[in-house]
Amino acid sequence: MELNDAIKEAYEYAPPDVSYFDTLEFTSDGLTEPIRVVRSAGLDPLVTNQGTFLPFFFDFNLPETKGSVCGQMKITVRGITDVIRKNLRAASQSSGLNVKYRQYLTGEADPSAELPIPLSIVEITETFDGVEATAMVPDLSRTYFPKRLMNESLLFKTEEVA
Repeated sequence: MELNDAIKEAYEYAPPDVSYFDTLEFTSDGLTEPIRVVRSAGLDPLVTNQGTFLPFFFDFNLPETKGSVCGQMKITVRGITDVIRKNLRAASQSSGLNVKYRQYLTGEADPSAELPIPLSIVEITETFDGVEATAMVPDLSRTYFPKRLMNESLLFKTEEVA
């Protein structure tokens, strides 16, 4: 099952009285503060423990999940302000631009889902009503888990007595 299908299925079986808030947080050394957006047709921002997310429409296509594929995620944000557009442009030109997806059930809470690491934006294109970004999903297929290799000598290391 592809990730897009899995998310659609999860939303279909979710309780109808629960609201889900999909958010994106753009970060960069070139930004004085992160740019946070929440997928919303309304005008109210989402206030959370991580910060305030401004309401805009965005969409994304999840990457492929086949083995040995380092996938790309396409993100489209529409209706952004000129200030946000200018900040994203400057950040993408000056240093690396990252994006983190989070999902909230309510405001003022910790996210119910968070990607373990930020995705790196490799390309950003301005459109007449927003931006389109391509984010690289890190290749985790050759990453050791846990990060530090454990062996018997590390697990049972004892202090030497002088």
